[in-house]
Amino acid sequence: MASESGILAEVKDFLDGLALDLPLLFQKPAAKAAPAVPAARKRLHKHVPYRGQDVALCVVEAPELKRSEIAQEGEELVLRRGADRAAPQQVLREWLVDRARETFAQRAAHWAARIGVTYGRLSIRDQRSVWGSCTRAGDLSFNWRPIMAPPETLDYLVIHELCHRLEMNHSKRYWAHVAAHCPDWKKHRAWLRDHSRRLKGAVRRAS
Repeated sequence: MASESGILAEVKDFLDGLALDLPLLFQKPAAKAAPAVPAARKRLHKHVPYRGQDVALCVVEAPELKRSEIAQEGEELVLRRGADRAAPQQVLREWLVDRARETFAQRAAHWAARIGVTYGRLSIRDQRSVWGSCTRAGDLSFNWRPIMAPPETLDYLVIHELCHRLEMNHSKRYWAHVAAHCPDWKKHRAWLRDHSRRLKGAVRRAS
């Protein structure tokens, strides 16, 4: 027959083991790790001129977006194609027109103050044969496509049209005004002439 001390020792061992096992019995099961969501694959659509540089336009499928959108990320333009399934050319054209509207408005305000003139409305269009115009009332109109040209060339266009607020002609006095604010105007005019086909063909016109 086991002694009293032996029975107490067995009980103590049983309780010690139970103290170790109980936390495991009531421990919550570990949460299952969420399955990894594969990153959306980015594919190169084409290279397009933008502010004088050739940049890559990449497309990422993003069905969680209602509307497709473009953002500049480093040296790339990334088009996230949303549920609207818009054609990349359409999204790119709208994005470039918006950038042209912002940029021409900023540069016109800048150069008007420098030249000492005022102007009326400023509109952005997609003319087939001209880069810009200025009416006698002072309204300015610019083709959006020079947003793809170097910034200095876009500035030349703004200066060109604003100088018509001083001379509504292309006389020697007019060109003297242009040269006073853009000494390299001939280089920029030649750039537009030499790259006209590329600028007009890089992005299709709206249908």
